[in-house]
Amino acid sequence: MRSAFFDILFSLINFDNRVFLDVFSGSGAMSFESISRGLAKAFAVEKDKKAISGILQNKESLDISELSILKGDAYKETTYEGLGRVNAVYIDPPYVQRDRIPELLDTFRSLKIFDDVCVIGIESDRNVQWNEKDWSKKEKKYGNTLLTVFYNWE
Repeated sequence: MRSAFFDILFSLINFDNRVFLDVFSGSGAMSFESISRGLAKAFAVEKDKKAISGILQNKESLDISELSILKGDAYKETTYEGLGRVNAVYIDPPYVQRDRIPELLDTFRSLKIFDDVCVIGIESDRNVQWNEKDWSKKEKKYGNTLLTVFYNWE
């Protein structure tokens, strides 16, 4: 799924000076991948202390300064204080929270974190509906997983 998302992302934007947001980061794999593929900065959103510890250990062992961790609940606006604008977002919530994705996207919109060029990838087991008129949508199915991609230009 990581490779599929980055292939789509790379086909839509160039990575130079772009900022990546990895929501429900878990191991931080998407954040690390974004840096290795040339994005300038990555932010991993995670609230689980064990997962955060693992991300920090990997960040240190790989000597990656371009990765920052936003510790907290992905649904709380305070988690994103000081974030600034991002160009790519990857969201992979636990299955029980899949229905809250539109709420999360609305939170991001209200915080104005989406840059003028932004791509959002959402990994889910179902169709994601977000009725935002300025965003286009693509979907691709990989086995039982659906990758939904929103982007804010035509």
